[in-house]
Amino acid sequence: AQRMMHPGYQIKKTYRVTVEGSPSDEQLDRLRGGVGITDEEKGLDFITAPAEGTIHSSDDRKTVLYITIHEGKNRQIRRMCEAVGLRIMLLKRIAVADINIGSLAPGAYRPLSHSEVVKLLTELKIDPETRISKKAEARKPIVSNRNRLRRGRNISINEKRFLRQFASKSKGSKGA
Repeated sequence: AQRMMHPGYQIKKTYRVTVEGSPSDEQLDRLRGGVGITDEEKGLDFITAPAEGTIHSSDDRKTVLYITIHEGKNRQIRRMCEAVGLRIMLLKRIAVADINIGSLAPGAYRPLSHSEVVKLLTELKIDPETRISKKAEARKPIVSNRNRLRRGRNISINEKRFLRQFASKSKGSKGA
């Protein structure tokens, strides 16, 4: 779950945003190019990553937009629309990583199909067969405890006990 929401993994989240009136081309271009936002809690200004924005439907009073982002900062869609001068009437997340939420009620859930699980794991850079992170494969090889002792690194008391126990058993088996 943390990987799905963390901006570093760039998982796309799509929202259906109903705004008052009809947004201008300039407002949509600003959304698509990244918007400057102020984070009042942290006192920081930042520019959002470019969003994908399309008009789904429109009438005299309102327009329905589909906006796709991958960052997911707190109230980001609301802040982006406010920054470009759009007033939100309704906001709902409709998809995560190309998996449509459909008509689920708030708080409800549904089981994922096998193909959806594979799609999600692939997006999260996890091998669907082994469920092992592909980032973990790039890490350094594990150094044996004996080498860690020789290098003078601190090891836990449990590791020391294990090493003492293992060393005493291997010494005892040589003499027998």
